Amino acid sequence: MPFHGPLPENADMSGSQAVVLGVYAEQDDRVHATRDAAEAALRGGRT
Repeated sequence: MPFHGPLPENADMSGSQAVVLGVYAEQDDRVHATRDAAEAALRGGRT
């Protein structure tokens, strides 16, 4: 599913089993600000 923009608040992707390809624009601070939270949500607490 394509998605563009910052991570929504309280995103829960812990049940996702899909492969994710994240493409970040070099100067898109609005999206970069949520990058770490998106990674954590995708990992579901796993490292």
